[in-house]
Amino acid sequence: MRRRTPWLRLSTEQLQAALAPAGWAGRLERWQALTGGLVNTNLRLWLRNPCASVVLRIYTRDPQACGRETRLLQLLQGTVPVPRALFVEPSADLLGHPYSLLEWIEGTPLDGLTDVAELERLWEALGETLGGLAAVRFAVPGFLDATLQPEPLGDDPVRAYAHATLFEGKAGTRLGTSLRDRLWLFAQASADLLVGQQQARQLVHGDCNPSNILVARTGDGWRVCALLDWEWAMAWTPLCDCGNLFRIDREPDAALQAAFARGYARTAEPLPENWQELSHRLDLLSALEFLDAGQERPHSFALARARIEATLQRYGG
Repeated sequence: MRRRTPWLRLSTEQLQAALAPAGWAGRLERWQALTGGLVNTNLRLWLRNPCASVVLRIYTRDPQACGRETRLLQLLQGTVPVPRALFVEPSADLLGHPYSLLEWIEGTPLDGLTDVAELERLWEALGETLGGLAAVRFAVPGFLDATLQPEPLGDDPVRAYAHATLFEGKAGTRLGTSLRDRLWLFAQASADLLVGQQQARQLVHGDCNPSNILVARTGDGWRVCALLDWEWAMAWTPLCDCGNLFRIDREPDAALQAAFARGYARTAEPLPENWQELSHRLDLLSALEFLDAGQERPHSFALARARIEATLQRYGG
């Protein structure tokens, strides 16, 4: 996947200036760009006297994401593994964008694992972690603003969003009439199947893909070190995160999906019996979001189209 926004290039002097309000003036030793994200600019900074590492996260896409993410990190301490927000600058005065300084957490991104034993235990741990998010509830479903207040989604958000992107936005044109119409029929059927989920109001990470999950082996198995990148967080159904994590073009085998569901049930209400299908149907909204982008992104559009076609083929759309 390619970046959606340009990488922000900063001088050493600008990095030093960003550290100064946190009480770390003159302590920058070296730095390294972190290439995992596609939107914001993230840098690992090594500090001296004493030695430490922090993450400088610059919110280049959405200024409100700074407040939303750092408030969530504070809220979730002790509930699910997340980094601590060490310093927050919500204004754009210093770097041209809001930024935060976050705790550096050691771990391996889930998508960076290659030769891994005890995979079932790892996916159980992931299930336990995502189940913990279900304990955090909001008054209504919706996207969260900078103060963590939900902006209501409406009564039938699946049908409404699909119609808006397919017939009022750019997604329908990019798919072509035939695939657009097939997807619209499928989306309407999906909205009916998801009727029990559409007014859920649990905390949803919103970008729960393997690159945002850090894991590590312990003496008795695996643990999740951190869930990263909360700028897309919202209040809705946990199946949103399941759809992202088990995306149809990268889903693990059935045994690992069952292990995830077992782990999830330890910390939350069990997932619906047909959770995989419901999650895949819901994940098509993410594909539509990509296809509705203002800029031309042929690579992203091709991936989104392939995901849509695979989902329709599997579930008879």
